[in-house]
Amino acid sequence: MLIQRPLLSTIDAAIASGCEGLCSRERLGDGGVLSVLQAMDSDGIHMDPTITGVCQNSRRRPIHEGYHP
Repeated sequence: MLIQRPLLSTIDAAIASGCEGLCSRERLGDGGVLSVLQAMDSDGIHMDPTITGVCQNSRRRPIHEGYHP
């Protein structure tokens, strides 16, 4: 999923809906989409550095695997 505005609420919604790959628009053309596709192809999960940074800098972590703070 391409996330244009990496807000924690958007990231939470994408993860809750089962999205396996999150890419911020800043990473387009920089290998971000390829990384997402490779992760999905290998049954993995990928969050690019911009999105990971939003999660790390927030006061709470994103919703993941049924965990709701």
